[in-house]
Amino acid sequence: MPQSALLLGSGFVATPAVQILSDAGVHVTVACRTLASAKKLAGNFTNTKAVSLDVNDISALEDATAKHDVIISLIPYTYHIAVVKAAIKAKKNVVTTSYVSPAMLALDEEVKAAGITVMNEIGNEAKYLENGKVMHMRGGDLMGAAKPYYTGFIGFNFVAYGNRDSTGYRERYNIPEAQTVIRGTLRYAGFPELIKILFDIGFLSEEEQNFLKEPIAWKEATKKILGATSSSENDLV
Repeated sequence: MPQSALLLGSGFVATPAVQILSDAGVHVTVACRTLASAKKLAGNFTNTKAVSLDVNDISALEDATAKHDVIISLIPYTYHIAVVKAAIKAKKNVVTTSYVSPAMLALDEEVKAAGITVMNEIGNEAKYLENGKVMHMRGGDLMGAAKPYYTGFIGFNFVAYGNRDSTGYRERYNIPEAQTVIRGTLRYAGFPELIKILFDIGFLSEEEQNFLKEPIAWKEATKKILGATSSSENDLV
């Protein structure tokens, strides 16, 4: 019997997830509050169907969860706790796009008791153990620290860099003897260089900009950020 996945959400990140699962022969149910959105995504792939599901309806969420082997939650993080609770009840594994929040961590014992795995998001500024020392890396420096990482998947050129706080994982995974613990993010080669350029020129700045308080074309915004004389391609490049 083929494996099945319940994928919650139909946003941009859902498409590659459905494609990989479908290509692997996994039967995917795309669940979204609006059936039309789910159908638009599911209709592009084999082994895939669409359903309407409101995760606020706990009974419906639990019923859908019980019918699948794994739950992939690509909906806003505020709903992940309800998803994990439904998975605990049904003893199903879960993948979410949330970091390990206090509310998520509070479910740790219930997750272990259910014998399931809940895999959460990884991201942002890095704090990790290297040769027994705690290392810190600012978010602005992460892209420059990316290194080639070989996964064994032929045809994929990945790089990796440290992400978020890895120091707690030595205890969480019961590996006290580990002197180096780094969790990270995989990106396609070239991605970090692009993001670093955007960071360096100010696109990722958190400072409030008056010219962004009203709708503005990207080229005009770029002109302002760069201090260019015009928004023509010649002046922006």
